[in-house]
Amino acid sequence: MAVATIELPVRLVHEVERSLPRALRGESAAARRYARAWRGLVRSLLASQDAAAAAADVLDHVALTAPFHPDGPIRALLSAAAGIIPGMRPSAVSSPPAALPAPLQYERFTLAVLDELAGRGSELARLMAGWQLSVSDVARLFGVTRQAVQQWLEDGVPAARQPKLLQILRIGDLLERNLQPPRIPAVVRSDAGSYGGRSMLELIADGRHDELLESVERSFDWASTA
Repeated sequence: MAVATIELPVRLVHEVERSLPRALRGESAAARRYARAWRGLVRSLLASQDAAAAAADVLDHVALTAPFHPDGPIRALLSAAAGIIPGMRPSAVSSPPAALPAPLQYERFTLAVLDELAGRGSELARLMAGWQLSVSDVARLFGVTRQAVQQWLEDGVPAARQPKLLQILRIGDLLERNLQPPRIPAVVRSDAGSYGGRSMLELIADGRHDELLESVERSFDWASTA
């Protein structure tokens, strides 16, 4: 049996290595860049190989654990490929493994990578879909321009804005778990006496998202024990 020659695009290898440290710190934009480069490596690897139909999906998901392989992510990919592609031998390429991130950072890394690999939108895009927010709505929530939001949708929300986005996503998660999804867009826009006659969106735009999260948590805790 002939031995498959392994040649990976250097640009994609460098992108994996360059984006990985920030990706493992939970930065969604970096995690998506890592996932796109990883997917490119997988497709390049399989382009001229006689591999099973499921090989791409299997190798795509190696991206989640590859950073922690003893010989680094590229070795993890090539070793996994050698196990499912006839005639391919594991490569001797190696690099130091990444340190294990904090649980929340790894959770964000995992979600962003899986979203990118699955072709789904970013966390911000999912929030916009679930709450029926326009680009202008999001710009008001964060106090930025529409152009900035468009850039975020392409490259990810910058690190400085991530804490606020995370709190909004937590609010969204509570609403999704306790309400019918079609009701949520109206709920976040409705004026409420408990919020001083203001809506959830207005509180978020005013920078009161932490206060709002605590209020939503209390309301659903009360509902579950009443």
